Amino acid sequence: MPSWFRAHYLLPALILGAYFIFGLQHLTQFVTADEHYWVYERIPQYWDAVATGNWKKTFINDKPGVSLALVSGIGYSMHPDARRHCTEQGDRTLRCDVQNTESLYRDFRLPILIVNALVLLFLFWVIQKLSGYRVALLTLILTALSPILLGASQIVNPDSLLWSFGTAAIFSFFALLRFEERKYLFLTTILTALAINSKYVAVILLPF
Repeated sequence: MPSWFRAHYLLPALILGAYFIFGLQHLTQFVTADEHYWVYERIPQYWDAVATGNWKKTFINDKPGVSLALVSGIGYSMHPDARRHCTEQGDRTLRCDVQNTESLYRDFRLPILIVNALVLLFLFWVIQKLSGYRVALLTLILTALSPILLGASQIVNPDSLLWSFGTAAIFSFFALLRFEERKYLFLTTILTALAINSKYVAVILLPF
């Protein structure tokens, strides 16, 4: 392995390895508030609406959470019966198929973890273009190993993608201002759209 490759890419690879090691820890061992709405109702509703061409039904939430539905939809393709995972009983308690709970949440959450890892790679690449290797490496370390961001990347919620797509859109825009290349215009447009479709609060990016 060439020495330049080891120097420039071994450390980022180790950091991303640590990101996955920590991110996969207890990935299926908890459920957070409101997460069941996305897994059992909103994401299935989105893909069912797309499949039937009922476009009004693709409005699944006021977040709007569409980017989340696109990413975690991989889990729904593996669990088309996700809606029936929990059923309400006569006494208004829920009866859940606990034997499939771990695989269900793993398949909905793992795509988010992977997509955010790809965004981390993009951030490392674009910040290296803007500010050099050391700043890019420090950014990767602080972002990939942040307990808050790691925790957010483990849940099926629009916030899990808002932080990554929003940050990527900001640095892509900085690169567009610096280099004035068309590829950064396309990347900024796509990433900003993904951030807004994760959560409407990302419209704060538009005035800038």
